[in-house]
Amino acid sequence: MKPRLKILALIFPNSQMATQARVLRQSLGIAQWLDGELHLMVPGFDLEWVGNALDKAAAEKSLKVPVELHSVKDDYLIESIDAIQEVHADLLTFEYSYAATEEMSPAMDKLKLSVLELSSIPVLLQPSHPSAQISAMNSFIVPVSGERPKQDALKLALHLATITDRNVKIVHVEAQNSAATRQSSPLTCVADQAYHEYSHLLDQVVSEACPMSSITERQRVTEVLHLSGNAPEQISRLMEHDPKNILVLQWKGIIPHRRVEMIKTLLRSDSHFPILIVKVQPAAQSRLNTGKFFTKKAG
Repeated sequence: MKPRLKILALIFPNSQMATQARVLRQSLGIAQWLDGELHLMVPGFDLEWVGNALDKAAAEKSLKVPVELHSVKDDYLIESIDAIQEVHADLLTFEYSYAATEEMSPAMDKLKLSVLELSSIPVLLQPSHPSAQISAMNSFIVPVSGERPKQDALKLALHLATITDRNVKIVHVEAQNSAATRQSSPLTCVADQAYHEYSHLLDQVVSEACPMSSITERQRVTEVLHLSGNAPEQISRLMEHDPKNILVLQWKGIIPHRRVEMIKTLLRSDSHFPILIVKVQPAAQSRLNTGKFFTKKAG
């Protein structure tokens, strides 16, 4: 029997009651969707209320998910990051706030950005829009760059797509007027091939990017899309066109300012889509950022 994914969900201090209830429902749905167990971090408010809300949410959707509550007593940031190691979590999840315009409050406050930067495992950002149900998402959208990158984000998307019986779409965004880059990209070569060669070349590109992936996982990739222009804007437009997808992003180390701005740009989209963030740390670190569960070869 395969081990369950351990999902750590965060309810932040000073969040409204409606937000708390929404995060509870969404997190339960995610755990059920991924066949995992849920660990819920809550500020030091009434745990009895949280327990009752969990029971109600589970009953409404007929969910059967193992749940464990963790109460934060002092420093929320330190205790939530420590909990990742304590419960051996594979995935961290919390809700971000939607900001429709530049004039509105930032899409994510400093505490959430700090958690995002310090997390050693993938982070699934839940959209705050009440109609967004992550378990109802159709595909995983994975933007890639470079000629032949090793893609931790793609690796994770392939694994989760296999678990949830979803497809994966690769998106290659290039700057305008970059003909040389386009000619050298193996992803461009895939798109340019005849239909009968497409599947073979696609499998070849994916296997090079994720050499430890199984054939079953690689078959989850159904399409390579090419976009030209500003990456955040192009990705946002793509997600707006079909919002029932999970966007999977990857970057290395501490999130630089330009990456924070990219996140905020994406979160301002009217689509209210979830974002799965996979950070890659230097190989010298004792544990890979993709989480212990996702470093195993599936199959």
